Amino acid sequence: MTATSRPMGIVLVADGDPERGKGIAEACALGGLAVRLVSNGAAALEAALAEPPDVVAATAGLPLVDGVRLASILRANPRTQGLRFLLLGEASGDARSHPAVDARVGSPFDPEAVLRRIEALLARDEGPRARSRTGGLERDLEGKLAQVALADLLQLFHANRKTGTVDLVRRAAGGGEVRGLIAIVDGNVADARCGNVEGEKALHRLLGWRSGSFSFVRSRPAGPPRIHTPTRALLLEGMRQLDELARLRAELPSPDAEVALRVRPDELPPVAQPLTREVLLLLETFSRVGDIVDRSVHPDYQVLRTLHALAERGIIELRRSAAPRDGGSPGTLFSGEQLGRVREWVQRSAGSATSLHDARVCLVGADPAVTSAFLARLAALPEVSIERSFREGRFSTSTLARAGRLGPDAEVGIDLFHLPTHPCCEPLWSVALPGALSLLVLVGARSPAESQPLERIAARGVETRGARSMVVEIDPGDATLGLHGPGEDRSLADGTPIHRLPLTADESGQTALARLLAGLVP
Repeated sequence: MTATSRPMGIVLVADGDPERGKGIAEACALGGLAVRLVSNGAAALEAALAEPPDVVAATAGLPLVDGVRLASILRANPRTQGLRFLLLGEASGDARSHPAVDARVGSPFDPEAVLRRIEALLARDEGPRARSRTGGLERDLEGKLAQVALADLLQLFHANRKTGTVDLVRRAAGGGEVRGLIAIVDGNVADARCGNVEGEKALHRLLGWRSGSFSFVRSRPAGPPRIHTPTRALLLEGMRQLDELARLRAELPSPDAEVALRVRPDELPPVAQPLTREVLLLLETFSRVGDIVDRSVHPDYQVLRTLHALAERGIIELRRSAAPRDGGSPGTLFSGEQLGRVREWVQRSAGSATSLHDARVCLVGADPAVTSAFLARLAALPEVSIERSFREGRFSTSTLARAGRLGPDAEVGIDLFHLPTHPCCEPLWSVALPGALSLLVLVGARSPAESQPLERIAARGVETRGARSMVVEIDPGDATLGLHGPGEDRSLADGTPIHRLPLTADESGQTALARLLAGLVP
């Protein structure tokens, strides 16, 4: 390849050896590439997030954050997941074929060999990490809301004066999908849609999503704008209302509650507030809180606060629904009381009454097949989302990774994190277990329970303040087993009792699984 035909691009070189790194950087510069050089993984991560390069060339033994770990972090971040990653030097074990790495140059390597491999990566028109397309339009950014908050994403678009649409999708509690859309013009939010709801009300709902995926497509939104509030003020007010909704949720009426006037229409006091007038007008047609909230043009939090105020004044009466609406299942993953305890636990761990995040449950299993069987059955429960790689058994047993989410609450959910069992990964246990809500240890009914790594992890969970530990024996086919208390003939070597759980698809199996999850809540 001649100098005039070489692809132009930005390369980030990360090498703990200053002389070797300098040699690679000089070769890239002579090849017509823009180069940045850093000496450790932490600096590489900071540089890549600040200004994403086209290619990262990092050594496997990079200080602070090694090369494979750096590749995994960058690939998981929506801002950097489209870059190409070149691993330099020898890697061991699963790292030799890690999916986050696009190419490798083994040891010993010289700067010219590295340059040739970088040029090959830049020359790829449609490589494995090429940006995806939707309807012929390039998706500039895509990712998961569990990794980047929607409010942060909109602030980024606002600062860079982007124009396009943000498409969002998440799994509905009762199955299926819920979709949303946000139109952006010159960085300003111009419109939003969440299901059948539009405008600012829809945006407020979307800001509360903590799970699901998003993609941004550069295109001029069709139709006139419905939202005219300045974007900064819009986001500040939306987040304020979400914080208030979380703080007062126990006091506000449930969407399934029945509502009725306690006074005759001619006895209603004069009302000046447009929101209150609208709510009273809707009460003439609808008798369910959720229907009134959906049909009001005002944000959900404001409508719920108005209903609460009217109930306190004795103008309306709120009653708990006697039956599920539209024939839905009356069972949910957690009771209202349990959700309240999870929210309180999260608030205590965050040190704030309003700043909320997802709780964390750590999951560990000696047998990947047992773990996959458990998670696949778990995915069938309402309000549960499991990553496909874990449902299908395509996950690494030597890495710490997010396996899924229990999402019964729009503001606070429970993330499931898979812990590796290999002794070399023991330092990761100290990172993941402190601050965890619970530790769930899985053993197979036909596999040895006396597994030393499991014993050490279970013991570490017991030592961790606030974490509830439970050891569960999984039998994929035995429908005669229920979720018992301590097993009579099964325990870890240290005497920790093992609970037994069938993974049958019938109602009793699903009920036992739901009871197990309920036991993880403080």
